[in-house]
Amino acid sequence: MSKQPPPPYSPPPPGFVPPPTSHVNVTIAPQPIALGPGPTALTCPHCHARVTTTVKTTPSTRTHIIALLLCLFVLIPCVCLPYCCDSCQTLQHFCPNCKAYLGAYDN
Repeated sequence: MSKQPPPPYSPPPPGFVPPPTSHVNVTIAPQPIALGPGPTALTCPHCHARVTTTVKTTPSTRTHIIALLLCLFVLIPCVCLPYCCDSCQTLQHFCPNCKAYLGAYDN
């Protein structure tokens, strides 16, 4: 039994793409959204629409502590001021299109 020589090499045809030999999963981490004290223009990560966020103010722990300190120092008439002042509250950003929560801004 004699061994036959291998066939001559011929290059692959143009446009030939070899099949993948292994499967690779690529995960892209979401980028943090830079939110400010006012409405922010961005692409919503939930509905992928280009929107300007809706901002709602909510009292935070800091708001309650300032009100408590005003109460302790017998400034009862001024207790409501932290609840009326945006700089003492947390500003929450929402998508006006899908109503999804996008993040918060603390002063």
